[in-house]
This record gives sequence, structure tokens and C-alpha cells, in this order.
Amino acid sequence: MAYGRFQQIVNYHIAQAAGLPPVEYNAVVTVKGIPLTVIRVHSLIHSGNFFEDLTTLTHLTLVVPFSQMRIATANADGDLKVQITLRSANRLLATYAYRGIVVNNRDPDMEAQTMFSGQSDEKAIAFVTFELMDESMWYLRLRNVKVRHQETDALTVARAILTDTLPASTSEGEVLSLAYEKEEQQLYRNIILPDSTTFMEVFDKLQERYGIYSKGLGVYQHLRRWYLYQLWDEEKFNTATEKVVIYNLPREKAAQIDKTIHITPGVLYLITGGDTHTVVKTDENALNHGTGYRVGSIRALDNRASSFTPGGVSMTTPDKFVSQANPVDYAGKVTNAPVAKQGFTDNDKPLRAKLARSTGTFTKVTWNRSAHGLIKPGMAVKYVYANEYGIYSRYGTVVGEVFQAGLDGGSIATANHNTQSELTLWLGKQKNTA
Repeated sequence: MAYGRFQQIVNYHIAQAAGLPPVEYNAVVTVKGIPLTVIRVHSLIHSGNFFEDLTTLTHLTLVVPFSQMRIATANADGDLKVQITLRSANRLLATYAYRGIVVNNRDPDMEAQTMFSGQSDEKAIAFVTFELMDESMWYLRLRNVKVRHQETDALTVARAILTDTLPASTSEGEVLSLAYEKEEQQLYRNIILPDSTTFMEVFDKLQERYGIYSKGLGVYQHLRRWYLYQLWDEEKFNTATEKVVIYNLPREKAAQIDKTIHITPGVLYLITGGDTHTVVKTDENALNHGTGYRVGSIRALDNRASSFTPGGVSMTTPDKFVSQANPVDYAGKVTNAPVAKQGFTDNDKPLRAKLARSTGTFTKVTWNRSAHGLIKPGMAVKYVYANEYGIYSRYGTVVGEVFQAGLDGGSIATANHNTQSELTLWLGKQKNTA
């Protein structure tokens, strides 16, 4: 009964969905300014980890003449530029600029496996794989960031650092915009980090020392746009301007669906199914890491009362200098609230963020006929599924996407590519009945 009702809901969205047209990927590759001859893009993988990384890592496998493989592997030395174009029906849909390296630890010229290698240069084909990064991040990741700010808050500092990467005038390979989520902030007299702080670590240090978000900090550059967002938030779906609803079908139902995307203003509906995996660590997190925390308040010891987050858990009074997080409602009736390592602090956002992460479940779903770029980092998600007992939904955030495009049938005789994505969701523990 539940499956039938669930299928009716899904069928409505399938009827409204747009079918993904045949797509074709092409690549222009230059090694030290010299263009390579490319026969075909064999496969493309965009790996996005929205809670541990700052940008997407792309692996591109090309079919090239044997001579071009020798040039790429022996002479690139990191001076490699790639421009990937996406086309459909001879219409240009998107262009992406990358820098990267060759995934290779051998030098075929130096090995000289046969004296007749030169004769096969233009007669044989070879596969070569590149590991690529967005062109702007290629340089940003090496930058040191000077953090010396007065009378401000950590979110403003993070925004200032990201805004500094935006160009005065937009050109190819440069960042376009910044989007961020708001949360009440604590004002500091000084926010200072060591001069040796790199761009790759500055946001984690701001979160740990000064606190930006109470539900985890995500910073990510996606398609030349910066996103600053909360990671472990099951409540943002109600207020988010852009969100995704995922209907996860049983494997045997999902295999026959060609239309998996229904786009409406502000809400993206996706039909997923196939391989679905969940990781539940509720017991491990509660028993080993804690269901709460205790920390001494510096302000209370100094006879100052404070409340930084109305309705939240940060509150101290002169006669009570120990603040304690609202413990997680653990079914085992264990309250594990150890004293925090820093002992005394009035910034408990990092502690609350770790606690928030531990209460959720990581779920990976398969999205067939996917389209790269529709999913944004930290996007609010509603996950709907059914079993023999009923239809259920859970809320959370999208924290990862691995997008794959490969030649149709695996043959280089065709130019069309099939696509599939694996979405990683963080879902809160509350299960709702639909």
C-alpha cells in the first residue's frame, strides 16, 4: 500500500520532469603552451566533498595518439591547461577552465621499452588521465592569508577573505560571486591568526578559535562561485531559498527511469534509486565522544553575564560559571558531557558543531541521468523514501557529490556521454511520516 502511494507521488514528478538530452564533452589541452591532439573524452569525474574540501577535484581521461601521451607524461611538469566544453545537439552549454597534472609516475621516453616506439606514435592510441582543479583555486591554495581585524566578528572576516578573491572585472577562470548563510555572531575586540596561515586552513582556524557557525562550517568554490554555509542543519529546509527534494526509489523501479529531474522555482526534485548506503554512528558517538559538553565561562568568572545565541545553549550567569550544552536525547539514557579540552571559553560554536554532526546519519544515493551544476554545496534537502510500513521523510543538507560522465557503451566510436552522480546527504535523526 505504501509503495503504491509513494509511486503515485513519484509518477507526478516524472510526468513533469525534463529528459536529459544527449551530451558530449570535448577537451582542449595544452602542455607548456603546445596543444595536444585529443581523439575523444573517455570519461570525466567531478569529486566534490562539501564538508572537508574547498573545491572540486576533477579526473579527466582522454583517448589520444600514442605520441601525444608521451608528450603529456614526459614533458608536462605541472604546466598543463585544460578547457572542457559541454555540448548538446551542437549547442555549447558550458565551458570550464582547469589547471592540473598528469596522473602518472612513469616516463615512457626514458624507459624506451622498444626501439620501434616512434613507429607506433601515430598508429596507436593511448589513454591518459589528468587530475584537475579550477584555475582560480590552483593559485589560491598556495596563498598565505593575513588576519588582523579589530571590532568585528568571525563571519565578517571569512566573508572579507573570500570577497578579496573576487576580481574587479570578470574574466575567464576567475571567481564570480559569494553566497553565505546568516547566523548571530559574537563581536571580538581583535581577531588575529598567525601570518603563516594558508588559504586552505584559514577558515577552519576561524571556526575553531572564534566560531562562525554553530552547526558546522562549510566553505566551497563551485563553478566559480563561493558558498559559505552551515553543514549539519536539519532545519534550514524551511527557510532556504534553494532546496532539493529527493525521492529514493527501490532499485528495480529506478532502473527504468530516463527522466529524473523536475525543476521548479526554488525547489529541485530528483528521482534517485539503485545503490543506497547509510552510515549510522549514533551509539559510537554518544558513548565515545559525548552527548553534550561542559565548559567554564570566562565572562562569568569576571562577573559578567552573557547570552550570545537567544534560544540556544550559550548562557552564563555570575553565580554559575559552567555552561553545558543541552544533551542529545540518546535512547540509551546516557548523558556523556565531558569537560571541553580548552577548559574555559565563551565561544562554544565549535563544540556545538561537532555535537550537531554526531546526531545525524550519512546517506549516499545514486542519481542516474544526472546533470552537473544543479546541486549546490550545503543545499537544504528533504529525503523521502518508502518501505512496507509507510512513507517517511528526513531533513538535512547535501554534503557531497561525485559526478561521472562516460562514453555511451564505452566505445570511442560514439561522442555521447552517459551521466550518473552519487550524492552524499547528512540527515537529521528525526523521521517524519508522510
